[in-house]
Amino acid sequence: NEQRLTAEAERIKGDATREIEQERRKAVQDIRTQTTELALMVAEKVVQRSLTEADQRKFADEALEALSKSYQR
Repeated sequence: NEQRLTAEAERIKGDATREIEQERRKAVQDIRTQTTELALMVAEKVVQRSLTEADQRKFADEALEALSKSYQR
């Protein structure tokens, strides 16, 4: 009976450890996603403030041209 209880306690401990690790990984991934989104927002604001309208048009045209070329391959 004591062996059974010990085995059950070990199983519960193992399950809890796996669940904690899974939640930790999820939290880290959420932080990475939020950090990336924030960095993109900041970069977008900086670019909007520092580029003229003509610069923005040229940048968009170049990006579209590069995208078009990548699809032609």
